[in-house]
Amino acid sequence: MTFQNSVYSKIIKNNPLLTHKQEIELSRKAKNGDLKARQKLIESNFRLVISIARKYHRTNFDLDDLIQESSTGLIKAVDRFDPEKGFKFSTYACWWIKQAALSYINEQAGSFKVPTHSRMLNSKINTLVNKYEHDHGRKPSQKEIASELGENVKKIKYTIEANKPSTSFDKDVDADDKKLSLKEKIEDTSYLANPEQFMEHQEMMSIIRKSLKCLSPKEEKIIRLRFGIGEEEDNVDEFPITAEMEEYLNG
Repeated sequence: MTFQNSVYSKIIKNNPLLTHKQEIELSRKAKNGDLKARQKLIESNFRLVISIARKYHRTNFDLDDLIQESSTGLIKAVDRFDPEKGFKFSTYACWWIKQAALSYINEQAGSFKVPTHSRMLNSKINTLVNKYEHDHGRKPSQKEIASELGENVKKIKYTIEANKPSTSFDKDVDADDKKLSLKEKIEDTSYLANPEQFMEHQEMMSIIRKSLKCLSPKEEKIIRLRFGIGEEEDNVDEFPITAEMEEYLNG
């Protein structure tokens, strides 16, 4: 264990998990300029930084550096969190920490430095191209891609060109046995545009899980088949929320 990691372990040990009520109280104080409350909120959630950094860590990246960079996301979350919206702070913070971790990884992943938002859009483009080619037997034009993603053609063209010099979407970028493609690195958050959307998605997932548990095995199977939800509970997280599903849940 390095000196840095021993310091991180001490922070976690001295700051147990907060209750939702404590998070709200500390957030309100921090919003009013209470620096001690702000520091307490940061340190009590530092285990999230460690957990996410370890998830994305590979041997060609320094773990201490990744933890340090990921912690900037936690700090942003503390400063931007609105305690009056009723969301859990940890859920909100996860989005910002992941963005900080991915930003560091993307900056280190090649000699050509492409902005994180460009890499994420490029991941959406590649996902769309693969699906479109499978469904239609041909690759979509840039105009069709732009239409599907709600972007202008110029931005799509620029994004594709900007990401060409770096590693390809499916090519392994790590030199050790734990190879990880760019797609695997960024797909976890590519479909989420902001922390509020992330939290809404998490809440909808929770509603779906609870709804499925209320059904009989036969009814659950019918609903899963109707909406294309995976058989395993973990697959619910990857299920895209459609307007039809929202209407069904709210109906």
